[in-house]
Amino acid sequence: MRRTNQVLQNHEALFGMRSELPGSFSRDNLNKLAQQVGLDMTQFGQCVRTVTSIATSYWRR
Repeated sequence: MRRTNQVLQNHEALFGMRSELPGSFSRDNLNKLAQQVGLDMTQFGQCVRTVTSIATSYWRR
């Protein structure tokens, strides 16, 4: 149950940003959010870099 509550809080924090100005999902804002919800910043950074690399490779095709 504790894990479920944490997931819901993270979801609310992330999707609550949608109403903000353009750029809500910028890397800086995502890093701030990750820190606020207590994510491991090393793992989060690796994940973001991996997803960015995959997306970049996909769109270069």
